[in-house]
Formats: sequence, structure tokens, C-alpha cells
Amino acid sequence: MTKKAIKLRMLLYVRPVLPRLFVVLASLLADISALSQTYNAEKDFSITQGNPNGVWSYTWSSSLDSTQTLYSITQTNVNGGTVQAWCYSTGGTPIPLVEENATASTQLGVLPPETLAFHPGSQGQFSHVVWNAPANGSCAVSAPFFSLGGGNTEVYVVFRSGGTSNQLWSGNIVGATTNLSFTTNLTVNAGDQIDFSVGVGGDSPNDDTTGLAPQINFTGTPSQPPQFAAIPITGVPNGLPVLHFSGTAGNTYHVWTTTNLARMPVDTTWTLLGTGTFSGADTFTCPAPGTAAEFYILTEP
Repeated sequence: MTKKAIKLRMLLYVRPVLPRLFVVLASLLADISALSQTYNAEKDFSITQGNPNGVWSYTWSSSLDSTQTLYSITQTNVNGGTVQAWCYSTGGTPIPLVEENATASTQLGVLPPETLAFHPGSQGQFSHVVWNAPANGSCAVSAPFFSLGGGNTEVYVVFRSGGTSNQLWSGNIVGATTNLSFTTNLTVNAGDQIDFSVGVGGDSPNDDTTGLAPQINFTGTPSQPPQFAAIPITGVPNGLPVLHFSGTAGNTYHVWTTTNLARMPVDTTWTLLGTGTFSGADTFTCPAPGTAAEFYILTEP
């Protein structure tokens, strides 16, 4: 995944010691969702970062569209080779699985260096590598599939959104020389899935190791930045200060405070007052004022 600096949308207000004086100090807008990112299934693969691993998850299922189960077993020497894998079982041949050869030499006689592969199960289970959209946006998808074990398999790309599945493509890996590729452009919402899967072909599941190299170039769609109302604070000096603001409905917001504006970053040095979900025109009641000037930041993670 392409590295990037983490930025927060924010609006900064100050509540000075002087009563009745509330001044906009700064307005800082940054949009992390609009940054382009490249996700590469092989380069992003890991068995040490958990499952799901960022935007990727590794699963198996009894059929293409049945409920998927996250792999929970890992191995670092599948069949005696230097291969790391998410596996169905702890046995000597723990298929179905998703595996990677991260070394500089071919492993098990079939798995080239820096190659991601998956294998269906001995009882017809499917194996899946699933990309989960991190935000609303658009993406360009490319997904090569290629034979490694010499057996016959069937491969699929399925798009899932809002509880609906749409099979975008399928192909058959036949023998040791098949190379297939799928490309498309999609508009996605946060949480949508692009599912790359393999199933047993017309023969037994033996020798069904199948290579894959999905890459997704994702660009997020900017949402409405949070903003304070024309009258941002009410309730003072005789009561608790109430902040008034708005943002994209359904998005999460955080309200932070500090008495030292020089403290950075916000998420580790400021005090988190509370968290909520934008619903339109929102309010947040702050604790009782202190004796020092207090600064407020509204962020949308």
C-alpha cells in the first residue's frame, strides 16, 4: 500500500478567559479520503498483521456465494517450503489456503519469488482474497491469474455492495500454461468488497495452486468537511459551553480540547472530549470552563 501522511479535517476554535468573547482562530481543511492509494495484494500480504490485514481479508467458503470464514491458522513452512500462509488447518497439506513466497527463490518447485497464490480445498471449498473499500470513491482494478500447480481451477471476481453480489468475471485455469487477466473500473462505497476467489475445476483439487496478483488504484471521494455554525458557541458565560457544527451525515466526529495550542499531534496530546456521529446540525456540550484559555478542534477521522 502506498505510504501517506495522516491528515485530519479540522476546524479550530478558541475560548479565551475573557467572558463573552469567542473568536475563530483558524480553519484548517484537509481531506484524507481524496488521496490516491495503490493496494497490491502480494506486497500487502502478511500473516503477522492479523486477518483482516488493513483493507485485505483472507477467507474460505463451502461455495462461491456462501458465508465466508476468516482464516485463523498461519504457517511459515507450508509443505516444508519457506512459504507463509493463512490456512484452513494445521495439517501437512492445510488446504484451502492463501500463501505467499516472499523469498528470492522458487519454493515447493512451483511458487516463484515474491508471488501470491491460493488453493481450493480438498472438499471443494473456495479460497478468497478480498479487498474491502476503505471509503467512498472509485478504483481501477487489475487482476492477473496464472497456473502454478498444473491442475485445473476456476477463478472468479465478485463485487459485493449493500448486501448484493455481482459476479464481474470468471475464468478457467487449465493445465500448467494458462494465464488470465481481468480489468475494470468501479465506483465503491465504504465497506464494499471486491472478492478474488478460486475453486476446484473439473478435476481433483490436487496441484491446484493458482497465482494471483490483484492491484487496486483507489481514489476517495471528498465528503462535506465539518464546519462550525455561524454562531459556534452558546451557553456561556453563565452555563456550559455548547458547540454548534455540521458535517456529512453518518460520518464520525471527535471533539478535542487543549490549553496549549503548540501541542501536536492532536490525537495524542489533546484531550478527547467526546465522539459522535453527524446527523445534520449538531451540538456538543463541553465541560465547565477552566481558568485558562481553551482551544477546541473538531476532527473527522
